[in-house]
Amino acid sequence: MEKEIYLVGYGMNFNEDRTISADTSIKCADIIFTIEPDISHIKEYLSVEAPVENLFHFYKKGQLRSDVYKIISEHIITSLKKYSKVVLLVPGNPLFLDTVCELIEERAFELDIDLHIIEGISSLDAINNQLEIPLHKTSITVYIADIFCNRKPNIDIDTVLLLFQPGNVSSNTVAIGTVSKKSVLILQESLLEYYSPEDNWMLINLGNSSDNPTKIIWNNIKNLHLFVNYMHSGTLIVSKNWWPDILKDTKPTIVEGLS
Repeated sequence: MEKEIYLVGYGMNFNEDRTISADTSIKCADIIFTIEPDISHIKEYLSVEAPVENLFHFYKKGQLRSDVYKIISEHIITSLKKYSKVVLLVPGNPLFLDTVCELIEERAFELDIDLHIIEGISSLDAINNQLEIPLHKTSITVYIADIFCNRKPNIDIDTVLLLFQPGNVSSNTVAIGTVSKKSVLILQESLLEYYSPEDNWMLINLGNSSDNPTKIIWNNIKNLHLFVNYMHSGTLIVSKNWWPDILKDTKPTIVEGLS
């Protein structure tokens, strides 16, 4: 019997962003895997008989993230001993900043497993849509925050800078819901090599349902170290010349409920 793995991107808002291809793949699955702290929004909208197994429990505080990624990817590969069609749901695009999916792709090639990639709306797409970054007037620069801090790349500070995974700077271990002060200070010092202390940053944490809406916090770079507790999730955005309309009349604060 043919063995297949489907890496299914269902967008950043599960119920609204799912594609027909994603629904078709999910409907025929023998088992569905996901890796999220809360999967109630998934179970609510899935109309399938296949069991849903959440692999988030493999994330243990203090463990190397690289080890966790390997354990999860091998767990999914090994499940083919029992199932024929395995689906991994990914909140976004499977091959955009998703190490587990990248490892599964490598192993599937090595083992000659039939692998299908079902694209979804990536977090980069969703951020552009939420903030309405005027790409006809400006460009964006994208880095993983840790790489940005380590490499100190030459960037055009007139572009809009997006830093993914800001809570992982100088850390290779799992830190569930927490970030070290050292990491945020390193990030702040790196940004101050390019920007002034008064320049603004915002952190956007994309929601996945009406019960968990998108949230934005923002402030000056000089105050970044005061927001350690927020940096465990979301994307950090820094811009000298552009600011989204939704924030122009707000004080440095939290903005919730963006649609």
